[in-house]
Amino acid sequence: MKYLFLYTELADYTIQCFKYNLEQNLDDEIHVVSYDVNKEAPFTFGKVARLTNYPRKDLNIEDIWAIVDRVKPGVIFCSGWIDKQYLGVIRLARHKTPCFLIVDNPWLGTFKQKLLAPYGRLFFPRLFSGAWVPGRSQAEFMKRLGFKQGTIYEGFYSTNTAIFEKKYEDSKMDKESSYPKVIACAARYIPQKGLENLWDNFINVIESNPELGDWKLWMFGHGVNYNDRKQHPNIIHHGFVQPQELMNYLPDIGIFVLPSKLEPWGMVVHEFAAAGIPLLLSNKVFSGDKFLKNNKNGFTFDSEAPKDLRQKLKAIMQLSSAELNAMSQASFELAKTEGADKWSATMQSIYNTFVK
Repeated sequence: MKYLFLYTELADYTIQCFKYNLEQNLDDEIHVVSYDVNKEAPFTFGKVARLTNYPRKDLNIEDIWAIVDRVKPGVIFCSGWIDKQYLGVIRLARHKTPCFLIVDNPWLGTFKQKLLAPYGRLFFPRLFSGAWVPGRSQAEFMKRLGFKQGTIYEGFYSTNTAIFEKKYEDSKMDKESSYPKVIACAARYIPQKGLENLWDNFINVIESNPELGDWKLWMFGHGVNYNDRKQHPNIIHHGFVQPQELMNYLPDIGIFVLPSKLEPWGMVVHEFAAAGIPLLLSNKVFSGDKFLKNNKNGFTFDSEAPKDLRQKLKAIMQLSSAELNAMSQASFELAKTEGADKWSATMQSIYNTFVK
């Protein structure tokens, strides 16, 4: 089976899914046209057999069509609708090849989305055989764009959770004897992520509650606001680290927090949950729909209410080691419901269902 992805920016978790599928299906090939990686998150990828990447910046629509003509993919997956040349290729290919739309935009009910919906119902189902999205909120958007039941697949954002699960298993006994008082946040330093709100509330909690003063906040990431980062003895800014390097920190992390003002998905939530780490997420982190059960493996808070984050930070930091370890196990179990194996099975199912 041959697949072509017309993609935006690749990330390590997507590469992990490609790699898993190719290892399990030795006759498969995956071809990817993709944008350069984000300078704020400069992932580096190793070579994967039967995975071919073509830099988008080097190609025009004729070049991309030449790839389609040469590779003859069974299915084409297109990332969103921003790239007009990608859509041009879909228009050319759709009569002979099933084409699937990949979207991570959740349905928010905004004026812009409501305006797009009737136009989308005329346009998108004619171009695409179906859609592959991360979760429930994105699936709702696709329904409103006219995609029928049975043509919408969930679980597009995923990863090989086995590597995170091993970190949990290896550190489980140590955490049961001495739970780490470290909160981690992995996010780009941009206004959308709500990091100022996190820093201010974390400092408020530890300075107002001396018994919590030994908790640390570890920050992972970079971005345009990095030079304006909050400096405090209990906050450590590690900068951007490659996924392989981040793995080394996981045994020493007790809680993961993501305070985003809007996070269409947030794959990092899945990764930390798979490592058995309790979660503290804003109500605008949409992967929380799948990987956070309030009061079971963490807490959610209102992204527009700073005091709510402060209260939830204090609440989770005051939990006993036994309570945090129970949340840790719950995160681990929730994360196992998704993974590269299910991602691969979904892609195979799309092929088997739509390729004539």
